[in-house]
Amino acid sequence: MVYPGIEAFGSFDAWINAADQLKFLQINHFPLIVGLWNLLIIIVPFLTGKWLMSLAQKGEWRITSWRFWLTGIIWILFIPNTAYLIVDIRHLDGFCPASTDFYRICDTGAWYIPFFFIFGAIGWWALVMLVGQVATAARLAWGRFASWVLEMIVLPLIALGVLMGMLDRWNSWQAVLDLPGVWASALSFINNPLRLRDWIVYTVVFYLLYFGGHAILRRGSARG
Repeated sequence: MVYPGIEAFGSFDAWINAADQLKFLQINHFPLIVGLWNLLIIIVPFLTGKWLMSLAQKGEWRITSWRFWLTGIIWILFIPNTAYLIVDIRHLDGFCPASTDFYRICDTGAWYIPFFFIFGAIGWWALVMLVGQVATAARLAWGRFASWVLEMIVLPLIALGVLMGMLDRWNSWQAVLDLPGVWASALSFINNPLRLRDWIVYTVVFYLLYFGGHAILRRGSARG
């Protein structure tokens, strides 16, 4: 049996050129390759969340455990990427000409609405499941109250991370590469009244989405 050589898959340069062309595929100026990246990056909090669950099952959720701290820090840096999918709906802005009647939708962009809705729904589902995953690990390791405290603390941090990414264009890994800059950006959401307002609003919304999502899942499980 003859197996195809690597040349059958094309040259490396051809793959690079194909990937480069993806940046020109856009939906209302939203590059699809960015959307794909936003989806793929939530693999990081998923994997670190599973590792945190494994540590909890082994009794290694200890303050002195470097595995616990390293995994937890990576998780908290990347978990805002789940909710960031929700705010990608902002790319709907301006998809119809300004002259379009307020009560109508232009034909060329009507399909954008379900596209970004599905994108946001994936983000909502990921927020509920991946934060819930670590909250379950906390309950296993430290009890129900600790699990609730974790949820109440993590959701405002997720809101802050989403806003820092959306407004100041920070990425998760830049907390390591440029800690002073990231810290200054975070403080601006306390010192600036407008930014503080946005942080409060986003925190409340994420509380509603998270706990509301869990209520929906529990009701579905009860009926099942």
